[in-house]
Amino acid sequence: MATVKQPEFIFRQYAPQDQEGVNAVFVDGCEFYRDSFPPHVQEHWTDFIQEGLDGDLSRIPSAYIAPGGNFWVATTPENSEEKVVGIVGLENKGDGVGELRRMAVSSAFRRHGLGRRLVNELETWAKTNSFTKIILMNGGPKEDARAFYRTIGYLDVGKKVVSVEPHVEVFQLAKQL
Repeated sequence: MATVKQPEFIFRQYAPQDQEGVNAVFVDGCEFYRDSFPPHVQEHWTDFIQEGLDGDLSRIPSAYIAPGGNFWVATTPENSEEKVVGIVGLENKGDGVGELRRMAVSSAFRRHGLGRRLVNELETWAKTNSFTKIILMNGGPKEDARAFYRTIGYLDVGKKVVSVEPHVEVFQLAKQL
């Protein structure tokens, strides 16, 4: 019986040459959840994706790294180059609090423990850099994602409406480090 080889992953801080891969993983991650949202939210999904690409993801060094947070990529070898297959950012909110943002794993690499390892990288770095709490926001229909975060120690701490039209609510989770 043949043994299936697990992919090899490298976790490291974002570098400018990763931008195209970061964008691709972000779009792939967003598209994975598109159909889980109600039609009135799906109508605006492309705009939501574009806002992410044109917003903080277009300026990762100034949005995440310079203010005291960080942004990681997970890569795997492909044709003698590194292919970005996972991303996660930590936005410094001040007072020892960081917000986990833009967590996404390429659909071809889900179910390999990559998300768990990305969060572990983020938390390890956060502890070393004097963060005491990590918060995150998670969209309403993404119960499977919230279940994942709960298995690694995040607790539900609130829910809020972030858009009235279309109606969109998010859940907040948090973990003390």
